[in-house]
Amino acid sequence: NMFPEARQNVDDKPYHWFENEEGKQMNLELVEAIGELSYDTKLIRRSTLQTIRENGEEASAFFLKRLDDLADDPMTKDDGLLNESFFGLFFLAEWKETAAFKKIQKILHLMGDNTDRWLGDALTENIPAILYQVYDGDYENLKIAAMDTDMESFSRTPFIDIIFQQYSDGEIGKDSLFELSDLFENEPEDDRDYIVITELCFEMARAHIHEYLPHTRQWFEDGYIDPFIAGDYPDYVDITFEKSHDEGSFISKDFNLEKDLHRWYEIEGWENKPGNVHKTFSDKQLAGQMHLALMRMADPYYKVGRNDLCPCGSGKKYKKCHLLKNGGTDKMDNGIESNQDRDKHLQHYPVLSFDPETLEDKPDFEREEGRLYLEDLYDRESIEIDHYVYLAYKQDNRAMFDIRSDAEKAEKSRIKKAYLEKARTLINEKMKKEGITDWAEYDRKFSIHFLAGEWTSH
Repeated sequence: NMFPEARQNVDDKPYHWFENEEGKQMNLELVEAIGELSYDTKLIRRSTLQTIRENGEEASAFFLKRLDDLADDPMTKDDGLLNESFFGLFFLAEWKETAAFKKIQKILHLMGDNTDRWLGDALTENIPAILYQVYDGDYENLKIAAMDTDMESFSRTPFIDIIFQQYSDGEIGKDSLFELSDLFENEPEDDRDYIVITELCFEMARAHIHEYLPHTRQWFEDGYIDPFIAGDYPDYVDITFEKSHDEGSFISKDFNLEKDLHRWYEIEGWENKPGNVHKTFSDKQLAGQMHLALMRMADPYYKVGRNDLCPCGSGKKYKKCHLLKNGGTDKMDNGIESNQDRDKHLQHYPVLSFDPETLEDKPDFEREEGRLYLEDLYDRESIEIDHYVYLAYKQDNRAMFDIRSDAEKAEKSRIKKAYLEKARTLINEKMKKEGITDWAEYDRKFSIHFLAGEWTSH
């Protein structure tokens, strides 16, 4: 036995926990396996996990009981109880034990801001997926949990994520999301939590609920959204019209006990270790991928394959798009800055079926069925104006520190002014054409990323 302390607990019977509610003694092999998990060991043996799994019914009842014990004494200093209930979460999730859902919810409620002493970083790294696996189908209770101001901020956000996953899975409709938002908007100001509200707005954007964008803008104006989580308001607009690689996924569904638990413990025979990536990647390969990501942040065309989609968003292969321009380097200029720099700034701008600088159709554009496009809501003239304003503000420094030289700052200022001047000319023509006399009316009908008053005075 690698853990004599665990064996000692069984032999001396110092704890009540190895008897079930009827007073019947548990399988001693199971008791010892659970005991091993209670000790701060850096290695979890496969045989330990196997023993617990082979005694799943008995183990599930034990772990549920330990959650009840923790709920009875949420401020406990009993490390054994904290550890056993922690490990129990992973097994209960694997077994999709729905009886655990409200027990976990109750503990999160009772612990409040002290949740970290039980879960630590697992609160954000594991609890969302665990809660999803044990979700009991009580949707009304999900809303109660999301609005529970006694919970720690990051304890509430997983319940919001599950609500949006229910929407993505077709279990609830868009009206249910707006009912949830109404609860937050009618909440007393003193109870409003900026982290929770940020999560709500971010998930609305990821769900492509464009109707919620005015609400998100208002939350920004009222100071309830943390820009360090998902960016500023224009970023939320981009996300709303973006099709991401994990489309429709608000919660990780591929829960795997070893994969999730390995964040905190080394598991015998498991290829991952805490803090490391999957071992199929060598350190050299990882460094190469990180270098590629950093280079493409500065230049989206860096090492793009000939048959890859062009980063400009045209929908064409790179070899049939920007690679053809000027010998494949695209040094052509739109009159204000190089196309290469422009396209870098437009990397996340909503995909369009036309060129916003010429208003000409993109010949190879193919619309994706079911996808929301900016031009579904706005006309080309409005998008053209927005396009130039967007490019203007992309010239601003968004990093914590501005390390640009004076010459670089001056050049960015020139470019910004040129884009805004072009946008001012176009907006004056648009307002005259539409018979609009004030910015407020223009904003209601045509503004996208920025309100007219935010940039027309610059």
